[in-house]
Amino acid sequence: ISMGLTKGSSDLIGWTPVEITPAMVGSTAAVFTAIEVKRSKGGVTTTEQKRFIKRVKQAGGIAGVAASAEAAVDIIGRWNECGHKRPTNEH
Repeated sequence: ISMGLTKGSSDLIGWTPVEITPAMVGSTAAVFTAIEVKRSKGGVTTTEQKRFIKRVKQAGGIAGVAASAEAAVDIIGRWNECGHKRPTNEH
């Protein structure tokens, strides 16, 4: 797993909340996704990381903490077609 942004990525990365209008229905849009990767044993999520994950979710993005590729896929998979989280008991 690579850490941080890749070579060639833009200098300013973030999200822009957009209200979906009737004219946009059926369009495809990228959803900002932030997965914090931690070891399954001893991995600690910092207060700053928890705060960032919370802010991404509040803005409509997908975010969470994963200790495996499967856990990361599960975080993303809990979103339905409307972009709303399904109920979960994650961090």
